[in-house]
Amino acid sequence: MAEHGYPGSLRSVQRFVGDVYPRPPRRARRRVETPPGAQAQVDWAQFPGLIVAGREQTLHAFHMVLSHSRFDAIVWMTSEDQLSWLSGHNGAFTRLGGIPAVVRVDNTKTAVVHGAGAWGELNASYRAYARAVRFHIDPCAPYSPEHKGKVERAVRTQRFGPVPAERAWDSVEELQVRTDAEVEHSARRRRCPATGTSVWEAWHAERERLAPLPILPVPFDHVATRRVAGDALVAFEGHQYSVPFANLAARSRYAVAPDACR
Repeated sequence: MAEHGYPGSLRSVQRFVGDVYPRPPRRARRRVETPPGAQAQVDWAQFPGLIVAGREQTLHAFHMVLSHSRFDAIVWMTSEDQLSWLSGHNGAFTRLGGIPAVVRVDNTKTAVVHGAGAWGELNASYRAYARAVRFHIDPCAPYSPEHKGKVERAVRTQRFGPVPAERAWDSVEELQVRTDAEVEHSARRRRCPATGTSVWEAWHAERERLAPLPILPVPFDHVATRRVAGDALVAFEGHQYSVPFANLAARSRYAVAPDACR
């Protein structure tokens, strides 16, 4: 770029050299691929100044990329708080169609509350969520963005791709539908380095190695204490919910007859 004013990317130069010049007698670099279903990588991307529902606001794109097939999911959120972090996981897992064995994350406070990397202290809410959904949390080493380079590349591609700020959106849901369509279109035309097929085809093959999608826990940001009535029901926001008898029997003050819990 400095010597010739070339406006393209490093990858385009690498493709040109690979097409024009013969292969070297011995490769200077060996690619090591992640097995299918083994890992996904997660990161955020911020988009300030978007016009949604007639007003300007900052939206946050939650990215999750499968390391083997490179298929990615993008979920739009209005913030990067704990509720959005867990909701983003739910939306991404649903779009990926399963649960990878490991999720590699940055050392954001919604994932790691103290320290960093393998010796960091995990966020209690995130740890409980991972235990329920059944995946292992793998925080990156500090100051090592290359350890989750696949999602970093996906974030960079979105920033320099079709910009959501080019038009106004009636709602976040409308932007989400458009984004899902763009992700599918991109996956159908991109090539997966691990398999040589399209990312779309590689993803469909990798889905067989992902853990089945469970009933994902719904994140919440409000906790309330309610007394259990004699009929083993608790009232909350105008509704009544039953309490399992095993939980009642463990507390003598709440013990009731089995017939009351039917």
